[in-house]
Amino acid sequence: AIAAAAAGHKAVALIGDMGLQMSLGELMTASENGWPVVTVALVDDALSLIELKQERLGHLSRSVRFKNPSFSALGEAVGGVGSLCTTRDELVKAIQEGFERDAPTVLGVPIDASWYRQQM
Repeated sequence: AIAAAAAGHKAVALIGDMGLQMSLGELMTASENGWPVVTVALVDDALSLIELKQERLGHLSRSVRFKNPSFSALGEAVGGVGSLCTTRDELVKAIQEGFERDAPTVLGVPIDASWYRQQM
């Protein structure tokens, strides 16, 4: 998504909430260059797939749950805008607005991770 924005294209990065936290440095690069990168983080406040693996191996789940920071604060921290979107309409509007600014947009979307258990 950063490369697409740098080339003048619109793109949305889709990432997990902890993946977002590990990628904030890259969003600073986008901010410094005025690239309108829109990042949507799927928020379940956990490393859910690691937790599932730990459970299936009979281990206690350790260090897989966390509290996400404010998405508004994350957006500000990388020189842009952030928000938590709880409806489809909020998300669509926030993505469209993100394409119009010259800075990163960081959006959180709460998900129900329980369906991982059905698929794994």
